[in-house]
Amino acid sequence: MTIFDRLQNKSDIQTLKTECYCLLAECHMSLALHGKSELELAAQKALELLDYVSDITTVDGKILAIMGLITGLSGQAKVSHILFEQAKIHPTDIASLYYYRALVHFHNEKIEEARICIDKSLQLEPRRRKAVVIKECVDMYVPNPLKNNIKLYYNETESESHRVIIDNILKLKQLTRICMR
Repeated sequence: MTIFDRLQNKSDIQTLKTECYCLLAECHMSLALHGKSELELAAQKALELLDYVSDITTVDGKILAIMGLITGLSGQAKVSHILFEQAKIHPTDIASLYYYRALVHFHNEKIEEARICIDKSLQLEPRRRKAVVIKECVDMYVPNPLKNNIKLYYNETESESHRVIIDNILKLKQLTRICMR
């Protein structure tokens, strides 16, 4: 099922608009993860879209989950956790929720939690390509006992897209640390 198939199955225009704005917000964050946009600008644009959506509809699980992703990648782990927990209470796409949580855990070097979340996402929706890519990125990380100051590193990979995602998550972490000082 493609994104457009899911959108065509929506019964009303309001739901369709909400879904489109949420997807656009997610695209901005994906561009940051792929190094095509700066995190701060991407987060600002994504939040503006979600703010608009919250003005035209009630806040639902999808909006809360994307807000959890944005705050988690912006270094606000506690706020992110609260938003993810609130998203579970509302009707939402649970596979996406686990995917977003995996990204935030990966960003925060909580590799085991990231593995658990990405596995749950793939159990619910095995053909989700973006989750498969992140699963492969997470699986490339291994403990590094030789370097105390660098907790994790990743094995060599043949996939340029995996390297780009991992490198950009590391850059986002450095930027977050600098901004939090």
